[in-house]
Amino acid sequence: MTTSFTDKKAVTTVSPEARDAWFKWQLTPPVPTSWELPEEAREDFEDAIMLLLLTGEDASEYADYLNDCLEEFLGESQVKGDFYHDIEQYAQKVVRERRALAERLGVTGDSGNLAAAFADLEAHGVLARGKFSCCGTCASAEIWDEREGSDRWKGYIYYHQQDAENLAESGSTYIGFGSFEAYPSDEEAWKKLSDEQRAAVTRKHEELSLALMLDTVIPTLERYGVKVTWNGSYDTRPRLDNVEVYEIP
Repeated sequence: MTTSFTDKKAVTTVSPEARDAWFKWQLTPPVPTSWELPEEAREDFEDAIMLLLLTGEDASEYADYLNDCLEEFLGESQVKGDFYHDIEQYAQKVVRERRALAERLGVTGDSGNLAAAFADLEAHGVLARGKFSCCGTCASAEIWDEREGSDRWKGYIYYHQQDAENLAESGSTYIGFGSFEAYPSDEEAWKKLSDEQRAAVTRKHEELSLALMLDTVIPTLERYGVKVTWNGSYDTRPRLDNVEVYEIP
């Protein structure tokens, strides 16, 4: 599920106490002892659940994912019949507890510094997407469709699903970036260009993309406390540290 940030006014701040309560939350309810998971497998299973929660995965998919994990830990022959129903019930309880925690703490998907920075960027014409597509290759192609024919966007940044998993575990991520302003929006117009013209457009695209990062994206991210590490190369994705993202299942 792609995360978009379009309303800067909706962004909320989170107190240090609420932040600790959210990220250091003990899994509730605990994994049932009746499942007889070995200790190491139990820890791996709990880590898998927390990753689902921290990345805000679709709650309807939890049971299937956890079922697959248990089959790996216990063996497929042990996970059958009523066991899947137990897994489904457990997943629903975990999601309810996590949502209740978010409500108690006042945490929403618009909380955190990255949501604030992304909303600010969108207000200034930079399309910003979180958990966008499965990987960098797909995201860099699909981001162009996000414009939906609008000319309000001068460029984009995103982090993809694999980045989101790393972000949940480390508080750091990498972003893809680029300009929308150099390449023709009409594919037929691009096909009509000579090789020399295409090379010139590509150079212009890289130039505008770098300018977008330096003039708009980096200053905005840093204004919200996000640390940006980048060598200034078009071929290198900038790294973001000190990132807070709150995903609600």
